[in-house]
Parts: sequence; structure tokens; C-alpha cells
Amino acid sequence: MVATPVRSADLTDFEAGFPLGFHVGLPGMLVEYQCKRAAVGCGDASRCRRRSTASDARLRAHPVADGDHVVRSDIADRPTGAGVRFLLTKLVLLLLCMATGCNAGPKESSVKDAHQARNPYYSRADTTKLNVPDATWKKILPRDVYAVAREKDTEYAFTGKYWNFEGVGTYYCAVCGNRLFRSDAKFASSCGWPSFFAPSRPGAVTYQPDSSHGMNRTEVLCGRCGSHLGHLFDDGPPPTGKRYCMNSIVLEFEPDELTHPH
Repeated sequence: MVATPVRSADLTDFEAGFPLGFHVGLPGMLVEYQCKRAAVGCGDASRCRRRSTASDARLRAHPVADGDHVVRSDIADRPTGAGVRFLLTKLVLLLLCMATGCNAGPKESSVKDAHQARNPYYSRADTTKLNVPDATWKKILPRDVYAVAREKDTEYAFTGKYWNFEGVGTYYCAVCGNRLFRSDAKFASSCGWPSFFAPSRPGAVTYQPDSSHGMNRTEVLCGRCGSHLGHLFDDGPPPTGKRYCMNSIVLEFEPDELTHPH
């Protein structure tokens, strides 16, 4: 039996997110085992084979190079009694995952709660302006949020989770919880970033000139914590003619049904 390497990107979203790190089928079905050294990749699939029976899903460890491979092989052996129990157990887990949606990403509320738990400055009720040094924010914020919010980085166009999002609700600052925009001020834009024609209230955001990258622009900052949100342009729709071009990574969305349940 020869194992052939495949990229982990070749797996389905469900397979790639399977919590046990390997994928089990019934006898005769395709089985894929993730290499123990997957963090650094499997450079030689010929030496990375599963053991001969389906009851033993361990891989022989060996030095590896770079890449991000998994090992794909077919079950060719008749499973033992232990193997049958092993397969049935995994099949039950698989069915439970399909029934409960275990591969779905974390819900917005759970991500928000986890973020708030480690951020003592986060509040959706307190509008007091914050004066927190970047050294402190760097310890609190996720790395990608910090890069945009405090270092004025920009996420790639068409990659943010809100650029074409159409949910009805409110957008908050991911750094401090300040209420920024309502979904009814959001409009479809071809720029690749979430765009709004007005903030949710006066003082929600502040502005300052930005001459970086050889351009003269207006930077938009959170009115409470001063974090970088994006830029303001004069090519938006009525009634304001403005386009608040924001980075998704520094926004948090809460749907109206969570705050105003029926």
C-alpha cells in the first residue's frame, strides 16, 4: 500500500476542521490521517504510513521538511474487532458533528465574550474616552486587530468578513466596544471593504489628516479609544455623499435579534 501526499487545502472544510486530527471511514472508504508533524509539514509521504490495520491510526514519526501535507491512503486490510469498534466510534462522532454543526466557526457572541474577558477597557455602555498606551493594547488585543487598530495596517480588499455582509444590526469597535455604525447606513461598494455613508451617532468617530503612502486622505478613528478604523472618501451615496471605508478586523457586529428579541 503506497501513501500519496496531498495538500491539506485539498480536504473539505469539514475534514480540515475535524477535531481529532484524522478522518476515518468504513472499510473500503478513503481514510486520511494527519501527520503528527503537520505543524511543520510532511516532506516524505513514503516514510509516513499508517500501520497495517484500521485499529491503529498512529503514524510513524520521522524527520520532516517543510510544506503542509497529510497522508492519504485506502483501507486495504480487514479490520479487527478493535478496528470495528474504533470505526464505529468515529462514525458516531462524525454523525454528531453533522447533526450539531460542530465544524461551524465560533459564534460572533462567543468570540466577543472571549475577547471582552481579556480586555478590561471593552464596554458598549461606557463612552468615556480612553487614553491607553499602545504597549498595553499590544498585550490585550489579538495580533491582527492590533496591527490595524494601533499600527494603522490595512486588511486586503475582499478578505474581511463584513465587506459584503448584509446582516441587520449594529457595528461596534472591536478594540473598546464603542458603537460605530448601523447596518442601515451600510451600502454595497466595489472597493472590497465594508462601507457606510454615516456613523451611528455624533462623536462615534473622529478624523485626522493622513498623508501616508503619497496620498492625502482623511483617516477615521474610533471616537472612544482612538483606534484606526479606515478612511473617509467623498464618493458615497446620498444622503451624505460620504464613504466610510472600514477594516472588518476592527469591527464587531451584533444582530438586532440579540438586543431586541421578538
